[in-house]
Amino acid sequence: MIATKEYTITTDIGSTTTKAILLENQPLRIVAQKSSATTVEAPYNDVRFGVKNAIRALENQSGIQLLADKGDSPTLGFMPGIQYLSTSSAGGGLQILVIGLTVFDSANSAKRAAYGAGGIILDTFAINDKRQASQQMLAMRKLHPDMILLSGGTDGGAISGVLRMAEIMRVAKPQPKYDTSQKIPTIYAGNIEAAPMIENMIEREFDLYVLPNLRPAMDSENLAPTQAKIQELFMENVMEHAPGYLHLKEVVNHNILPTPLGVIRSLGIIAAKERLNILAFDIGGATTDAFS
Repeated sequence: MIATKEYTITTDIGSTTTKAILLENQPLRIVAQKSSATTVEAPYNDVRFGVKNAIRALENQSGIQLLADKGDSPTLGFMPGIQYLSTSSAGGGLQILVIGLTVFDSANSAKRAAYGAGGIILDTFAINDKRQASQQMLAMRKLHPDMILLSGGTDGGAISGVLRMAEIMRVAKPQPKYDTSQKIPTIYAGNIEAAPMIENMIEREFDLYVLPNLRPAMDSENLAPTQAKIQELFMENVMEHAPGYLHLKEVVNHNILPTPLGVIRSLGIIAAKERLNILAFDIGGATTDAFS
């Protein structure tokens, strides 16, 4: 049966499994739910194979033709009346290396910004994290983040500690997860007076973006600009280099979201509608995430 109503297909591309759900828009109801193995890694090296397999399973369960292309290629095309949305945590999700000045102040603010943008934190470094500079350097070098978030210092405060952490990062020079020829997107959201020196120090080795301070004063936070930039960079930089995602971006009706961000937004809608405080757990193939 060819789709004659308005439907929405939503996929969540996980580390091991790609889940798909088919919704009828009016009235809103679940029509079918299926899953398939994620194909971001060898031998497929293209996330679209797993997405297409999951959608074909939806077709078989619902009896509704959703895909315009019946071939074996990974190319995705949809029948008229079909909207397609997706979230993704494949390849470990949006992996962020966090660097702050102190563990309980700027590093904590940076972690909140990263988590709130749907990121998964690989490690957090700070002057007082009980590791020597050489240990921090070696630990950073072993990581392969999608993005780096560097913060530290209140506006108008001391800058030497922030510069020290930036220098450790520069010398360590961690490599990106996918394309080692590319510079890692790096956000600096610390003491604004240190920004020119940070730029001179690391912009040749890293794809640097300077944003307003996450912690402009000890008693205030400004997370929104950094969270928005993380989400923008996820779409423009990270997804560009993940196998098959560049083509997947061409067929989705809205931006592909990191799975944790999709969960956060969904819980926010439910909490506002039901006027409840919500605690939720997302048990995935690679990680278990907690939300509140």
